[in-house]
Amino acid sequence: MRLLVAEDCGFIGSNFIRYMLKKYLDYEVVNLDKFTYVVNPADFKNIEANLNYSSIKSDRCDSVIVNEIMKKADKVVHFVAESHVDRSIDDGSIFVRGNVLGTSVLLQSALANKIKKFSNLSTDKVYRSTKEGSFTETDNLNPSSPYP
Repeated sequence: MRLLVAEDCGFIGSNFIRYMLKKYLDYEVVNLDKFTYVVNPADFKNIEANLNYSSIKSDRCDSVIVNEIMKKADKVVHFVAESHVDRSIDDGSIFVRGNVLGTSVLLQSALANKIKKFSNLSTDKVYRSTKEGSFTETDNLNPSSPYP
């Protein structure tokens, strides 16, 4: 099984990769990320040595690169790429490009390459409230900032 994990080099994503490599010894995990300000090299200290792990430094908005990687994937897990809500309020364009256009590029490539499982992870900002019981998975999305 070849798992493409897109834009995951933050704290949560690096722990997800570590978990997958430990639990599923037969999985090959390919990490696609731009390696921006959110990356802490210490989070990848023990991951890079794993023979089932590879990393590609690229932008998920680059449809040519994404499509080449997607051709070899069986499943995709896409993490929210841009971080820090306050930055999205100051300038939402970076977040729209990364989180909207980037997600669109990944989804189009996944469809073209007949990927059977695509998981998109985001934040509470997509549904607006984090109060328990305040939303369900079937509710309409109601973003409160460009962040998600």
